[in-house]
Amino acid sequence: LEMDAARIQAAGIVLAPVGSGSLSAEIVAQGTVVGTPRGEAVLAARADGVITGVSLRLGDSVRAGQTVALIESREASAIAAERATAQARLTAARQALAREQRLFDAQITARQDLEAAQTVLAEAEAEARRTSSAAAAARVSRDGRSTGVVSPISGRVTASNATLGAFVSAGTELFRVANASEIQIQASVSADDANRIAPGDRASISLPEGEVHATVRSITPGVDAQS
Repeated sequence: LEMDAARIQAAGIVLAPVGSGSLSAEIVAQGTVVGTPRGEAVLAARADGVITGVSLRLGDSVRAGQTVALIESREASAIAAERATAQARLTAARQALAREQRLFDAQITARQDLEAAQTVLAEAEAEARRTSSAAAAARVSRDGRSTGVVSPISGRVTASNATLGAFVSAGTELFRVANASEIQIQASVSADDANRIAPGDRASISLPEGEVHATVRSITPGVDAQS
């Protein structure tokens, strides 16, 4: 079919030069907002005991390393006692080595006595480091009566199950903390659509406040039990 310029204009046809390009299609899916592995943390009791202090409530902001609760426990007292005993032995070993060094320099005692004192000091230092590390890991308080519940990330408290005066067992979940800047969207699409998506593809998230641009991180195959 041949058309002259007048008929083309009358039909509203627009002519354009042919060029290379790509075809794109929109895939619409519902998604769920979840925290990334680095953006959410569960804070649990480290030992059996009674909650004696709660410093934060639901919705409060928290810093990484901040203590959010204290639990008075026998385990904390035992760890603190071991640490104090180890420090006392370390002090005694240092004093004994200094005494043996003076006696050896004065040629009163044998070298083996000095070397024995050096060995005792090395063992005492190792034990002091071990007990100090154990106390730090358990977040034992300065008075040695409580263990602390500490947030490993910054964010906000999204769940709180800690009640002042309640007895809790080790491993009991007390708080959840989430960082709003560390989130991801999990969306479910059909198998056909999943084959058309690749990591690095651009995505757009529709929120009440407007649209947010994102990037596809990964595609994980899964089966819907209901379908």
